[in-house]
Amino acid sequence: MWRKDNMPATMWWRDDDAQLPCPQLDRLIQLSDISKTPLVLATIPHGVDSSLPVKFKKAANITIVQHGWSHKNHAPVTEKKCELGDQRALKEVEHELTAGAEILKKLFGDIFLPVLVPPWNRISITVADQLENLGYLGLSTFGDKKIVQSASGFCQANTHVDLINWRDDRAFIGTENALQKITFHLLKRRCGDVPYLDATGILTHHLDHNEKLWRFLEDFFQFTAEQSAVQWQTGRKVFEA
Repeated sequence: MWRKDNMPATMWWRDDDAQLPCPQLDRLIQLSDISKTPLVLATIPHGVDSSLPVKFKKAANITIVQHGWSHKNHAPVTEKKCELGDQRALKEVEHELTAGAEILKKLFGDIFLPVLVPPWNRISITVADQLENLGYLGLSTFGDKKIVQSASGFCQANTHVDLINWRDDRAFIGTENALQKITFHLLKRRCGDVPYLDATGILTHHLDHNEKLWRFLEDFFQFTAEQSAVQWQTGRKVFEA
């Protein structure tokens, strides 16, 4: 249907929790490079290893964005985990975010994009409303709901399909389930239930992948590469930077 109407089925890929060198990160980078699938890598600034940029020198289509500050929960035990909530003074949160952006910009240079990915995909409206003033170009959480509305170019682009079942076994959700979720979001775009221009976002966490999930990604990227109606977008395209 997308090909018939000459409308690209746009998609994008975000992976969270990069911070230290590890075999899983190496495999992730290699997968992006071999499949030529653009990767948006949400990186934790506090404690980030200074050797990471070396891994990206020969890799193409990788964009670094900011994954909070230290991925530390500040919410009480009675609430869902959140680093960027209203539990602390706003100035303290702003200071951490600004410091984190400076670290990543210095470390990664031009491949860093000032886009914030809140840990656990949670951020208070109070904090979110200050992001543009702090110099961010965009925000990325999970799901169809957007909490930031701006007419000046600030962009919220979310992911929509999480490939890990966090509530039960923290393993791959399965091929059939993954494909159903992806096609369902594409269908919602075609039917106008969500904005057509909202590229369908795939979310992964390289540190938690099992072999079945790695194989799914390899097969899915190969399949979409062969489909003229599928268009994977870079981080800069997603956030129009």
